[in-house]
Order: sequence, then structure tokens, then C-alpha cells
Amino acid sequence: MKVLRVLEGKEYFKVGGVDKKKADVRIIAATNKDLESEIKKGNFRDDLYFRLNVVRLQIPPLRERKEDILPLFRFFINRFNEQFKKEFVQISKEAEEKILSYPWAGNIRELRNTVERIVLLEKGDTILAKHLSFLSDETKPPEEGVSFKPTFHLRNYFR
Repeated sequence: MKVLRVLEGKEYFKVGGVDKKKADVRIIAATNKDLESEIKKGNFRDDLYFRLNVVRLQIPPLRERKEDILPLFRFFINRFNEQFKKEFVQISKEAEEKILSYPWAGNIRELRNTVERIVLLEKGDTILAKHLSFLSDETKPPEEGVSFKPTFHLRNYFR
């Protein structure tokens, strides 16, 4: 209710405060849920939806935008090269094929983390297919309504 008031009236009270404060903000919200169906199920407030739904951007998952995968991969290579003082400058053809055939269920975050891991742990100037061996060929995008359960647990490595 408080978020709705801020969105509608552009005013709020600090916790425990008595003076009204002005809010000059823009809200950018993102979700992987279909909010219209969530409203029908009673899982999301329709009044909040209508206040947030001013400009709607529908961005398909990365697996449906294959043309974006390699440019994003190269962008993250450059970023992590600078951060970790590395010099990766190219991707082998075999590595490109593996990158493009992988489903990227975790979307850009998974891609980013993959590049970070490779640049951090590997040596050389070329990303090779063997650097991607930790990516499972059996990974599938999550089905609608199925919760994601990670298979990697840090506690298994710190016993």
C-alpha cells in the first residue's frame, strides 16, 4: 500500500517520521512472470500493476536472441579483461559453437558469470571450447511455473 501511495502521490513518510517527504523518482521494475496471469491467480495486486505498467518492454530470453549472445560474450570479455588484467582477444570456432548452442537458462547473468569465470581462471588470449566444459549440455531452460533449484552448493566445497 505504501509503494502505491508513493507512486500515485509522490509523497511518503520516513519510518517513524511525522513529516511528509516528496519523492521525485522513476521506477523500473522487471520480472520473469506473466503479471496478468499472476493477477488472475491473486498473486499480484492489480492496482500496483496498473501504476507500474506505464511503458512496457518485452525482452525475450537470451536463447531466443542468438544474435545477441556473441556480442554480449565479447563485451563481458573486455570488461573482465580490464578487471582481472587479462588479455583474451578471441574465441575459437569450437567455443563459439558451444556458446551459441547452449540454452542460457540463466540469461545474461549466466552468460556474464560464465565469462567472468573463464577470464578469471584461464590463461591465454583465446577462449577455447575446453574452457566451457563446465557448461552442461543437458541444461534446459526452466519450464513455466517450475522453480529453479541450483545443483551447485558451496557447502559441499567447504567441509
